Parts: sequence; C-alpha cells; structure tokens
Amino acid sequence: MIHKKHIKSLIFILVGVIMITMIVLHLRNLFVGEQDIRAIKTERRISSEALLRTKERQFMESSLVEKAIEVEGVLKEVTFKHDKFSLILEGGYKDKLIICELKNDQSEAIKNLKKGTIVTVKGILKGYLKDAILLQCIIIDKSI
Repeated sequence: MIHKKHIKSLIFILVGVIMITMIVLHLRNLFVGEQDIRAIKTERRISSEALLRTKERQFMESSLVEKAIEVEGVLKEVTFKHDKFSLILEGGYKDKLIICELKNDQSEAIKNLKKGTIVTVKGILKGYLKDAILLQCIIIDKSI
C-alpha cells in the first residue's frame, strides 16, 4: 500500500521534472532562434482555397500545424505592421483569408509583387482563427 507521503513525493518530483523540461525548451528556443525556413522540409503544397476549406482545415489542424507548407493564392494586399511585412492571400471566401507574416529578408521580393497576381509562399502554419496564419514566410519565385 502506498502511503500519502510517497504520493506527495512522487507528485513533487513529477511537477519538478515538468518545470525543468519547460525551462529547458524555452531556453533552447531563446538561444537557437528561428530555423531557416528554406532548410525545413515542405510537408505539403496546397492552394489557398483548399487551405481554407472546412474539411481541409480539420486535417491541417490535426497534422500540419507547426509544420512548413507552401501555399499558392491570389495576393489581396501587402501590409506593414510592427516592423513586419505580411501578405494577405485570398482563398475564395469573403470572410476568410491567409495571413503570411514574412521574414525580414523578404523586403526586396515584395517590390516585385502586384495585387491580384498569383503568389506562392512557404511558411510555418501556426493555426486558424478566422483566417489561416503562417509565420516566417518566404516568397517562392517560380520563375527560377
């Protein structure tokens, strides 16, 4: 029979291990920084319409969140907020868009973009609110 004293000790050890693990992971992210998106394997290439479709969203949420994907869609606009450029891609829905926050080294590539043109981006799918959110995005130049 396990005594209450042993149970309290096990819980204390378990909480300690979890806290140490969280601290180590946080410090690793702090010192390692962002990975180079160019070097990360693309998990899936998809159209903006498919990314926003309900069935696809359920699949994406379960399997591709926090993974690198390439998305092709029509450029609605380019925004600049908090020292970051973002591309807003249409996805065939009035109330749903794809927001791609660009890496800082993409400012030159933005100059060649025109509203209404088809653009391909690669980024980390962070998830969905109303819109799909991708971070660390780069513009894929299909002409090369």
